[in-house]
Amino acid sequence: MALVALSLDTLRRLDDGRAVVAFDKELSMAVMDCMDRPGDASPRKVTLEMTIIPRVADDGSLDEVKADFQIKGKVPIRRTRRYSFDVRRQRDGADTKARLMFSESSPTDIKQTTLDDLNHETGRVERPEETEA
Repeated sequence: MALVALSLDTLRRLDDGRAVVAFDKELSMAVMDCMDRPGDASPRKVTLEMTIIPRVADDGSLDEVKADFQIKGKVPIRRTRRYSFDVRRQRDGADTKARLMFSESSPTDIKQTTLDDLNHETGRVERPEETEA
């Protein structure tokens, strides 16, 4: 086989194109993230990095170089909306645990009550606490 000069054009011919396949996969994931979250204007990045390490011969001259490729993709982190919690201390025998309590009906405002919280007999708001499932 003939020796081939490495370039972006010939990278596909190196090791069955593994670096190119990995790059294409990261590129596809970045584009899919844009399609999934078009409202997030944060940049997506795909990087192909080559590390080159010289190998020195016994006489001090360059013998060869070793190289590898790192293909990295970066998409913006995924965040939920901000939720509202009440803090409660719960005793379990001799154990005391701190708990964050949320409202399933109104997860963004712990103080917001709903008609479901109304005791129709007393006319008062009651919000019983659930224990862990």
